Amino acid sequence: MLQAASIGKISNHLAREVKQHGRLLQKAGVRALNKTATTVRKNSGIEVRKTLNLKASVVKKQLSIKKANAANPVAEIASTYKSVPVSHFNGVRQTKKGVSVTLRKDKTRKLFKGAFIRTMPNGHKGVFRRSSKATRYSKGRPQTSSPNLKIQELKGPTVQGVFVEKLDHLVVQGNPILDKNLNHEIDYALSKK
Repeated sequence: MLQAASIGKISNHLAREVKQHGRLLQKAGVRALNKTATTVRKNSGIEVRKTLNLKASVVKKQLSIKKANAANPVAEIASTYKSVPVSHFNGVRQTKKGVSVTLRKDKTRKLFKGAFIRTMPNGHKGVFRRSSKATRYSKGRPQTSSPNLKIQELKGPTVQGVFVEKLDHLVVQGNPILDKNLNHEIDYALSKK
């Protein structure tokens, strides 16, 4: 027959075990979320590159991960809403009429009339176009002049636009990856006990 003191000891021991397992499972969940976020970011880059004619490194810089931790067990993948400079796309060509480039793989090449490729003094190579013709007046009549015109760098579509298009597909892809990672991390955490 069990005495009250022994029941109290068993109860305290069980409470400690449950608490310890809870911490182990929480850490396993956080690790699984972070591994899944890393894999889904990689898959997101692949999906974006199926549409946009960009290098993997450019897309990866546009997709960031906010990792989960014990205090906030939520992992997020976010994309910046910055337009990608045309010079970052593959196959940029200078022609007599301007600069030709394929921005999206599902569309034909686009010609930016009057554009040119230049390397700036800071080492940045880009595709630029003069913003507009400056007008000056001489003897009451407008005259167009080309010296000292401002130039602007040309931008292409955003990674975020394509990322949002593919979001539902990526969520469907991510669910089994999360299940697999979670099972693996729980098994690992309990085997270390």
